Parts: sequence; C-alpha cells; structure tokens
Amino acid sequence: MVQIGLNIIWAYGSISSFQLNKLYKPFGAIDVNMKNSSSGIQKGHAFVKFKSQEEAYIAQQKTNGTNIGDITITVEVQEYQTILVKRSLTNDKQNLTSNRKLSTANSQLNTESKQTVISSTQRKSKGFIPKQIGYTSKSYLQQSSSMNLFDETPQYEDFEIVKKLFGGAMGKTFVVRHKPSGLLYVMKRVDYLDEKDKKMADDEIAQMKLLSSKYTVRLIWTFIKKPDMHVITEYCSRGDLRKLMKELQTLPEAERIERVWEIFAQIVLALSFMHSRKVIHRDIKPENIFIMKDGSARLGDFGLSKIINENDYYAKAAGTKFYFAPEVFMQQKMYYETDIYALGIVIFECLTGIHPFLAQNEEETINNIKNGIFAQLPNWVPTEMKKTIMKMISVV
Repeated sequence: MVQIGLNIIWAYGSISSFQLNKLYKPFGAIDVNMKNSSSGIQKGHAFVKFKSQEEAYIAQQKTNGTNIGDITITVEVQEYQTILVKRSLTNDKQNLTSNRKLSTANSQLNTESKQTVISSTQRKSKGFIPKQIGYTSKSYLQQSSSMNLFDETPQYEDFEIVKKLFGGAMGKTFVVRHKPSGLLYVMKRVDYLDEKDKKMADDEIAQMKLLSSKYTVRLIWTFIKKPDMHVITEYCSRGDLRKLMKELQTLPEAERIERVWEIFAQIVLALSFMHSRKVIHRDIKPENIFIMKDGSARLGDFGLSKIINENDYYAKAAGTKFYFAPEVFMQQKMYYETDIYALGIVIFECLTGIHPFLAQNEEETINNIKNGIFAQLPNWVPTEMKKTIMKMISVV
C-alpha cells in the first residue's frame, strides 16, 4: 500500500512528537515517526503519515516554513519508503535516468539534465514520477517564515493593486502588494456567484494545491469578497515565456541553446509531475509558462487542467488551437502526450522565434499541424535537441 506523508526537517533545537501531533492532527495526520531527536546545532527529522495525498498536500502548503517555538521547520511531501523500493524494482533504465536532478537555473545545464529531457519527452512514454514533491525554494521559505501561516487569512483590504495583468483562462489578474509584509503577489479575481463559476474556481484551486512543486506557480491564499473568489499566488517577476522569447533571440547561439535547455528541462519536470498526479494541463503555451526573478521557469494557469480518472484515458479538447496536436483536431480528445506535443512547439519557438507550423492564415496553419508539415530547426541546434523536438511534434 502506498503511504503518503511529510518529511519534517529543522536545523537546530528540539521538537517533540507531541508538538508535531498537535500541529498535524487537524490536517488528518495518523502517525508521527521521529527519525532523530535534535539538540544544539544538530538537525532534526520526523516523518508524519497521512491517510490521503490531498491531506498531505494541504498540510504541506499550510505549514512549510512555520515556526514551532523559535524553530523553523521545512516540510516536503514524500511517499513512504516502501513505494520507493517498489518503484526502484519496476522502473526501467530510461525512467531511472530521467529521474536525475536538475542543476540550478543560473548554472549551465549538465548532461544528466539534458538526458532528463530526452528520456522524458517521448510522446508515447509515461514519463517518471518524482520521488520528492512539494519543493520550496529558499526565497519562498523566507517569505513563508516571515508570516504566521496560522493567522487569519488576509482580507482584500490587506492588498493594494500595483498593475493589471492580461491573459489567463479565467478571471481578472493583478500584481498586488501585501501591505503587512510589502511582498508582491498575483491576485486573480474570479466570479463566484453561480454554480458554474464556483465549480471552475474551486477546481483550479484544488489543482494548484495538488500540483505544488518546484516547477509550478504556487498558491499562497484564497478568500472570498463577494461576488468574487480571490486567488493569491506567488509573483513571477520576469513575466511569461512569450516575453522572454524576444530576449532569447538576441543571445549568441551557444548561450541561447544552454538557456533553452534549462527551460526545457524544468517544464518537462513540471509536466512529468502533473502527469504522475493523473492531470493533463491542456493549455501548454508560452503565456502559461512564467519566469522567476532568478530565471527559473514555472508552469502555471491550471484553469483548464483536467484530472483523468481510472475509467478514462483522455480529456475533452480545450486550450489554444495553435498548440493542439493533430489528434485533437481529428478526435476532439486530449491525452498526456498532447501536453508533450505542445511543449515541443514552445521549445521550437524559444530557439527560433517562430512557430514551426505557421502559415499565411489560421486554416493553413491548422492544416500544417494535421499533416505534420513544419519548418526545420537551424543547423546550429545540437543534434540531440533537434531529434528530441522533432519527435515531440511529429505526427504519431
């Protein structure tokens, strides 16, 4: 049986099982296993078991960076060791290779990270399941630890609008400043009156809680001020990938290749994580990939994402036509592979600045997609990258 839980880590001091039980019981925790007892400057480590994945994800979101006394805890969602052992026995060599860690976005992407892309983007591959999820960056930890996450949820009056953003599958979106902390966030205002609007808003919030990872835009708070639901997420200060594409075209070819490898690998990991949670994004495009201050990429806008249940293997067509795979036009159905196809188009655009299937008008562009007629990548693109992208956007 798969056991889901939280890895709790702290850098110094002593935290008891009683304190952790008191903290996590309200979230549905069923057991606390103290890995070691800490004192002085030694690290502390505990594992908190939960009945369900959803309970663990919510608890991680609410408690990561929390202070117990004067001790700050770091919280990661992790599947229990028994399932990891089972996976290690059943995964093939390719999936094991694809599970390697990425280097940071500011360093050169190494050979292992390139292999992650190559082995994870075969359109008929199931991809890999990351062992650890719920990663939290240092900057996010600093923000979280500066706020008491058990205080009352902020109100609309706690924010001031800095500027309006455009795009997104639903709602009006703004950059806002949280007055008590001075930090910038993104606020999405979503209609929350009729049942259809409520379901759309609730579904997207549930998706964001489920899909929290290093490579996805994170949910911070939600609250209702009638007639709207307000969704507060982290702020990706460098905008979306469409904006960055223009900058990429000005870089020397070698530098552009390395930068695109980094973005490529990070979004592959985001998609692999989503698919392991049985979720199809359905709207992969440059406008839904966001760039952080440090240059790292985050996948966002889950308004059209769809959970695939045990009886289904596809979702109804949704999203942006120019990033549809041929089978979407033919069958009006979307699969996990559909996301991979769209990402192939995005990476082609990052390298060249043009859409691979672009024609004189929409109809001709769609016909190119259906028939697999696309432009060729320049000769300066490395062979391994070129082959990978061509496999992603080829008719299957």
